[in-house]
Amino acid sequence: MKDELADKCKAIEKLEDELIEFRNLLDVRSSFLQNVQNDFSKLLDEKKYCGCETHSLNTMVEERKLHTEQKDEEVKLMERTRARMKREELELEFAKSREQMLTVPSSAMSSLESGIDLTDSSSHPGIVVAPLMGLLQQQLNIKFQ
Repeated sequence: MKDELADKCKAIEKLEDELIEFRNLLDVRSSFLQNVQNDFSKLLDEKKYCGCETHSLNTMVEERKLHTEQKDEEVKLMERTRARMKREELELEFAKSREQMLTVPSSAMSSLESGIDLTDSSSHPGIVVAPLMGLLQQQLNIKFQ
């Protein structure tokens, strides 16, 4: 009976040692699980932060995109205005040249036919203007068609 009792005591001690070992393993697992939960909580916080940052950046991108589109429209409007003003300026020059050509006396035209030196345009401005009128008209037609 003493042997049985000693065997039972050894079995109980062995079971107690195993129980202590299981408790230690359970504590380690519990600690590991707590660390995993903490890490998961941090990841969720980072995900929320990244979501907010993404939303903020997307909003900023949209605002800048709208701003760029507005500036592009302003540039197009300014280019059209500049082209219109240039066209009006050329048309005004053309009208002035035409008026000068029409006011050239007929004697100047007959001088052209008789072979006057065209390089001296100071004395006969209308004679040089006439060929330029055609070129100016062609430029107007080409640029603004």
